[in-house]
Amino acid sequence: KKARLIGSLGAGKESDHDIDVLIPLRNKKTKSKCAIDLAKILKAEKYCGQDWGGAYYTNTIFGDVDLFFSTKDFDYGVR
Repeated sequence: KKARLIGSLGAGKESDHDIDVLIPLRNKKTKSKCAIDLAKILKAEKYCGQDWGGAYYTNTIFGDVDLFFSTKDFDYGVR
């Protein structure tokens, strides 16, 4: 319900091909399940956890996707 697009939609400062999505969650177990479920929904070729606590999905049905659970480490400003 609270998911939203943040940052770029294929045209970020350093990336011109990914989509940045915020799904604000705090619970570590819920984050893990969300990341796995989203990989299936997006039909991601692969995904991996990132240093900002989110996940990066490669070659999904929408292209590459960055998943954030918080904007704390998001350095491009929320739009």
